[in-house]
Amino acid sequence: MSRNRAQASEEVRSTSVAWLWVWLLGLLVVTPAWSDDLEALMASLSFSSDDVAAVRAGELVSGRLESASDRELAVAVVVKTSVEPARLVAALAQGRALSRNPKVKHFESVSKPMGPAALKAVTLTPEQVKRWRRASPGEDINLSADEFQILKSSLAGAGGDSATASAVEQAVEAILQTRMQMYQLSGLDGIASYERSSGDLRDASGELRLASQANQKMGLLPDEFYDVLLAYPDRVPAGFQETFFWTLEEGPGTMLLNLTHRFSVQLDEGYGTVQRQFYVSNGYNVEQAISRILPVEGGSVVLYTNRTSTDQVDGFGGSARRSIGDRMMESELSGLIRRILGSVKSEAP
Repeated sequence: MSRNRAQASEEVRSTSVAWLWVWLLGLLVVTPAWSDDLEALMASLSFSSDDVAAVRAGELVSGRLESASDRELAVAVVVKTSVEPARLVAALAQGRALSRNPKVKHFESVSKPMGPAALKAVTLTPEQVKRWRRASPGEDINLSADEFQILKSSLAGAGGDSATASAVEQAVEAILQTRMQMYQLSGLDGIASYERSSGDLRDASGELRLASQANQKMGLLPDEFYDVLLAYPDRVPAGFQETFFWTLEEGPGTMLLNLTHRFSVQLDEGYGTVQRQFYVSNGYNVEQAISRILPVEGGSVVLYTNRTSTDQVDGFGGSARRSIGDRMMESELSGLIRRILGSVKSEAP
C-alpha cells in the first residue's frame, strides 16, 4: 500500500457513556495489544511493508496523508528510537519539541487554571507591533470580529497608530489571555472563529474537529482516545497528563505567536500524545499533531501525524499547492523529529 494514499475506513463511531467509563476504569489494564502490530498501524497510515522493514532497521520513513479539507496539509512520520516511551513523553511535556525547534525563539509553560500574570512575558518584534497596530480582518492576522473591536478600542486609548510597543503588547496579552482561558474552560467549543476580509469566518475549531475525525478513521489510536480529544475538558481519563505553552516562533515569512496544548494518555505500556496549536496569530490557522508511541525491544517506535490548516493552499490550484506544502512539511518535520529524539537520547535518564 502506498504511503501517499490515506486508507478509507468506516464512518466515525460515537462512543456510549457506559463504554467510555469502562475504558477510563480499565485503561491501564485492559487495552488492545497494539504494540505487537506495528505493520497494521503503519498500514493505517498508508505505509508499505517495505517501510515497516525500514523502520525496524532503524530508518525514518515519511509520507503524505489524505487532507481532511482543502486547507489542510497532512503528513506522517515513523521512526524507531532507543528512548523508552515514558521517558520520551516526559521530555515532550517539558517542552523538548519546542526547545529543539530552531524556529522557536521563545516559549513558556502556562498553568491550568492560568493566573493573571501567565502571559506577562509575551513580547513582540517590531514587525509584529506594526502588524497588530494595523490589524484588520483578513489573512494577515487571525482574530475574531470581537477581538478586532477590542484591539481597536485598546489601541485608540493608547494613541492608535502611534501606540507604543508596550501598549500593543498589553492589548495582545489580554487577547491571548482570553483565548487561553476559553480553551481551558471549554476546549474546542471555546475557540472563536477568525474573521476574513471577505466577511467569511475561518472556523478554527471546525478545522481541528475535521483533523481529529480524519485521524480517527485511520485507526492509529483507540476510538476512546478521540472522544477525549474532541470532548476535552469534559472527558479526561485517569493518567491524563497535560501542559500548556505560549510560543514566539518564526512562521511563513514572519514571526508569529501561538497557544499550544500538549497532552498524553497511557495506552498499555505506550502512549497516545497530542500537540494542538489552538490559536495562531498569523501564517496559518491551527495545527494538530497526534502520535502513537509504541514500546518495542530496545526503546520505542513513534508514529507521528501532523495536520496543519492554512489558507495558502485553498482555492484554485490548491491541490498542487497542497502537494508542494506536504513535501516541504514532511522534510521539515522529519528533520525536527530527528533532532528531538537525538536530544532526548543524549541526556542521561
